[in-house]
Amino acid sequence: MRLLKRYLNASSYIKWGSTGLLIIALITLFIINGTSAWDFNASPKYTTLNPTNFSIAFTSCFFFFLGFETYATIGKNVRNPERNIGRSIIWTIALAIIFYVVVTILMLGAVAGAFTNNPNLQIFRLLGNHVGQWIYYAGVIIMLICTISLKANAGMQNALYSGAILEPFAVEGLMPSKYKELNKDRIPFKASFLNLIITFIFAMIWLFIPDIIQGATGGNAVFSYAAITGEASLIMIIIYSFVIMVALKLGFTKKMRVKVWEMIAWSLVLIFLIW
Repeated sequence: MRLLKRYLNASSYIKWGSTGLLIIALITLFIINGTSAWDFNASPKYTTLNPTNFSIAFTSCFFFFLGFETYATIGKNVRNPERNIGRSIIWTIALAIIFYVVVTILMLGAVAGAFTNNPNLQIFRLLGNHVGQWIYYAGVIIMLICTISLKANAGMQNALYSGAILEPFAVEGLMPSKYKELNKDRIPFKASFLNLIITFIFAMIWLFIPDIIQGATGGNAVFSYAAITGEASLIMIIIYSFVIMVALKLGFTKKMRVKVWEMIAWSLVLIFLIW
């Protein structure tokens, strides 16, 4: 836990620093382009409201909000969880919305048409064409440091939170009882270790092996970024739908105290997700 706290703080500084540099690059490229990129992206092909465009936009945006609730699984490690978890989730979502909207607007004004490969590197490459190639190489180094930091951050959080997610299965008797054992920091270490193994296996299947195949054959990527994003969003939409149905059932059977407006809101969200 001490190591996690220290690393999360250091990772946050790296993330905010690299994000700040990226936003500066976006603003600069936006100014250089004028309104040309914005006018291109505002064409009816992309802005017409229809089921296809809405579905693409929703699944893409939905992906970036996945996981905001995961740390609720370690409520016993949070001071005053009844108050602080709820407040932190609201603040996290609010800040995420603001930054995603701002960065998306800047992206649409900086890049005309489709994004290729890593959008962040594309920004530095385009800016380098106007200012100098050293901008692109600097961007590669910045994004590399940021990516390594974020992936290590995600790995540590995944080990902590997902291990806590496996713990209830052991409590309910769906897994061996050893996975519900807590160490002195009240963390299910064995469940977390099992989660690391599962994560590594899926990383091999979805990331490493496809990259090895692509590198060996020189062909296209087996799984594109868009495909993995869409599938991840679809899986989470299904999971959230089941969670809402369970909450509705607990509310109807009086096994959980639920207000009327909450039942109505959950029902509307469920209908929307199914649609």
